[in-house]
Amino acid sequence: MTDAELRSQYQAAVAARAGDGGAGAAGQRSGGGGGRPGSRTDCPSPDELRALVERVGDETARLATLDHVMSCAACHQELALLQAIHAARPREPRLMPRQWLAAAGLLILLAGGGLLARGVMNRTPDDLTRGSPSGAESAQEIPIVSPRGPVAVGGLTSLVWHAVPGAVTYTVEVLDDSDRVLFTRQTSDTLVPVSRVSGHPAAWWVRASLSDGTDRHSRIVRLAADR
Repeated sequence: MTDAELRSQYQAAVAARAGDGGAGAAGQRSGGGGGRPGSRTDCPSPDELRALVERVGDETARLATLDHVMSCAACHQELALLQAIHAARPREPRLMPRQWLAAAGLLILLAGGGLLARGVMNRTPDDLTRGSPSGAESAQEIPIVSPRGPVAVGGLTSLVWHAVPGAVTYTVEVLDDSDRVLFTRQTSDTLVPVSRVSGHPAAWWVRASLSDGTDRHSRIVRLAADR
């Protein structure tokens, strides 16, 4: 029997329930009830039967409906038709349980964090925020030797810092008042002579490229007293 035929039979059963007060031998409840004999005034509504089939709504109400259906031939017939219609429906894709959705969201977040970390590690020197603000050096910063503060005009002759274990090369930069690079040098040494530069040196910093692919950098050293 097709789904359309099942629906037609169910609609006919519902219409018969409404017509003439639902009277008839086929509609009598074998267990008796609050209505007059032959009537279906105390039978569950079609919506209540549908809730029983689809397992929705209040569980106590569904149990009461089931208890009635087991003793009512007419309701039992309607329930059987509804169950057949429900079984014939194409199944909709089930949604992922909430726990799986949460786990998937966590995996996406972790993957995004990994991509962000790799992006930071692979940034070029121009992409980096140069050094750290002036002040106390952290354990991860390259210790500066000289100069460590403001110098007189024309007094910048060399830049010196402590060696970093695992460093392959160092990149040093001297900046002007607008943080534009006036002087840069890449070296494996920890001392760089500074020749005359065009512009007024205002700050400097150094970055170490390590053998494991990571970087370390110094704080920004301010060379101008008015900065």
